Amino acid sequence: MGRAALAQLEYFEALGVTGLPVEIPLPAAARSPERPAPAPNKPAAAGAERRSSRPTSPPPEKPAAESAPRLWAPKCPSLADLAEGAARCRACAFAAEAPQLGRGSASPLIALVGSDPSMFEGEKAVLLSGIIEKGLKLSPPEYYVTSLTRCLPPDGGGDERSEAVCAPIVLRELALLRPKVVLALGSGPGRHLSGSADPVGLLRARTHLIDGLEGAFLRVTFGLGHMVSAPEIKKEAWKDIQKIIPGLDKLKQV
Repeated sequence: MGRAALAQLEYFEALGVTGLPVEIPLPAAARSPERPAPAPNKPAAAGAERRSSRPTSPPPEKPAAESAPRLWAPKCPSLADLAEGAARCRACAFAAEAPQLGRGSASPLIALVGSDPSMFEGEKAVLLSGIIEKGLKLSPPEYYVTSLTRCLPPDGGGDERSEAVCAPIVLRELALLRPKVVLALGSGPGRHLSGSADPVGLLRARTHLIDGLEGAFLRVTFGLGHMVSAPEIKKEAWKDIQKIIPGLDKLKQV
């Protein structure tokens, strides 16, 4: 009780009063707080109905198959989304029913980029395997292999138009993988990844950076098809490969 209430009790006791006919009001601070009356259920339910009746935003539409990859590839948040977009893509004259996708580790030290999906077949595939296993001495968790174009032109040769259409896909692919080293196999991949129009001879002469892929460096060598048709250039390609081996060895120790 507050002091005022105690004083009143002492006053009534002095008068000989043993019971109080009325309740002594307590100070405001000592009163039990009154619980607010619960809000009527009807308005709350009506409000909930109003909220639930609001139309929800429709899911984003997938790009049309004819949409250029430069419009949708940079927006893909994952490799799975990128693969789905590539599978639907029909943006060039060489579009296939089942475009080829990259393969390998999802967190590679190095990515090798060839010209087209023929790199996974025949003599090119044998040569590629030798570069990876015997030349670079890589194990499967350390590398990823992909191609600049996703579909193979009917004549089996490179096509600058399809390369330009497909380039945003491989650029986004590398941005998601974030390899430390990229080896471009051929002039097409070398030009599109470096952003330079130089021929392969000049591209091989220096190390390049890739736009949107910080902390990684790019080296360029001859294409697999060129090496198969002209075996004498394999020695020059081996020189290019040797330039990246010391850097890879250091990355393996990290």
